[in-house]
Amino acid sequence: GQQQNKWLSGFFNVGVTGKKYQVLIEGVRGSSFTGDIAVDQLSLTGCCARSACTLPPVDFESGSQGFYGQTVTTASAQMVWTYRAGSTPSGSTGPSTDHTLKNASGHYFHLEASYGRAGDKVRLISPRYLKPRGSSTCSMSFWYHMSGSTIGTLKVSVVPSSYRFTGSTATLSSQYQLWSRSGNQ
Repeated sequence: GQQQNKWLSGFFNVGVTGKKYQVLIEGVRGSSFTGDIAVDQLSLTGCCARSACTLPPVDFESGSQGFYGQTVTTASAQMVWTYRAGSTPSGSTGPSTDHTLKNASGHYFHLEASYGRAGDKVRLISPRYLKPRGSSTCSMSFWYHMSGSTIGTLKVSVVPSSYRFTGSTATLSSQYQLWSRSGNQ
């Protein structure tokens, strides 16, 4: 089957103030291998990273830019967020290019659904950011790709940087989840 380059925009208000926080992007595998998920070009507006208040977009063109993966529940060590350029290895699902450059040399993070079982979860975790006190405009926009017949779920959460991740038992409280989509988009 043919892959589509159907990138869609996501947006939410970060909702923390005067605190360090991290963004968690969680992919949940669908029922079959035709459920790849990808993310690209994250932008934080009205927010601060460490001591700098001007945040360039996280377009992944110069590496992972501080983001790292965490396996939460998976039957396969191969089900991870992968830093990728060009097409995904599976046909009929996943993007053919990134969103930023829109060509085969552009980079994005991709969750390959050929591995694992339905319901398996992996996270992509941001560096620590700081939202300034008194700012009510801190928001995040990003691009995501969820095209395939057995797509699972993509969730985006914001947690305090003091949140402790405990590997495969890490379950996020729904209070941290700010955005979610399921199925073919």
